[in-house]
Amino acid sequence: MNPGDKEILADFDRTREVTIQLLKNVPPALLKKKPKGEDAAIAFLFHHISAVVDGWMVSCMQDGGPPPDWNLKSAPSKPALLRHMQASRTRLLKFFNTRNGRAMSANFTRVRDGKTYRFVGRNRVVYLTGHESHHRGKIVLALRQLGFTKIPFIPYPNVPVKK
Repeated sequence: MNPGDKEILADFDRTREVTIQLLKNVPPALLKKKPKGEDAAIAFLFHHISAVVDGWMVSCMQDGGPPPDWNLKSAPSKPALLRHMQASRTRLLKFFNTRNGRAMSANFTRVRDGKTYRFVGRNRVVYLTGHESHHRGKIVLALRQLGFTKIPFIPYPNVPVKK
């Protein structure tokens, strides 16, 4: 696997770790709150982040794993959310790291609304990392509106510079 692809996967992994840490910090009572301007409770926003990874893994990468549960009737519990966040993280990283990262440069297609879209694997990992950052930002804003301030910082990667 080339160094760029390793960095892309490390960025996804680091981003997910911070999202998981945020979820761990949130009191269960706040997960049930529906912030002003949102259609769903905070728990559903966390669920959406991991479900979208599963959705892409099924519909585009066709990894053979289970599809996401889009029809939740109640907000998932904190332990269930943590398991799901970790499982979708492991699923993506395992798929893209297997066979020396060959899937990072593979072509994938997805059909939606009768149209076929083509993607390179690394493009989907970058997209999913950005998607997670976007929704985590929405969660952080909602939590701050509710008075919650225990927000983890996203560190830069600790990569030594060779001289």
